[in-house]
Amino acid sequence: MRRAFALVALSGALLAAAACGSNGDTPKAAATSAKPDYTANTKEVCTALATALAAEPTEAQVTAAVTEAVKGKTGAEANAAALAAVKKILTDWFAPVAVQAAKAEDPQFKAALAELGTGAAAAIGEIKSMDTIAADMTAAEGKLTALEEKVDTSCSAVGVKLPE
Repeated sequence: MRRAFALVALSGALLAAAACGSNGDTPKAAATSAKPDYTANTKEVCTALATALAAEPTEAQVTAAVTEAVKGKTGAEANAAALAAVKKILTDWFAPVAVQAAKAEDPQFKAALAELGTGAAAAIGEIKSMDTIAADMTAAEGKLTALEEKVDTSCSAVGVKLPE
């Protein structure tokens, strides 16, 4: 954000200086600056993301969370509690995507991460019940593939492989 303000201020100063010229010459175009190098930041973000996503919830963790959630509940109440527990596990697992999106400096990579985080949250929200969770997860996986590929491409470019 500060870079944008600095660029606007610099542009304003250059325009003011050009307008003050008294010789009538047309101002020469300013040299364009090199594109910022986001490689180090992207590698840092991808490494942190790879580490976080590698900690995929295990079946034992999911079972323990669901077992705890349904304690003392039956029927629809137990189903709702189990579903909430599974959604929380998935939400927590994908939370680092948003954290790393906030740290990313490359605007395109930042946008890809934000899209993936939003897409994951939407997919988790679409899980309807414990009875349909397998089908819901399969449908969500299809929607997230393109978003994951954008992030994978950026991470692969800096030598970081994200977990599959």
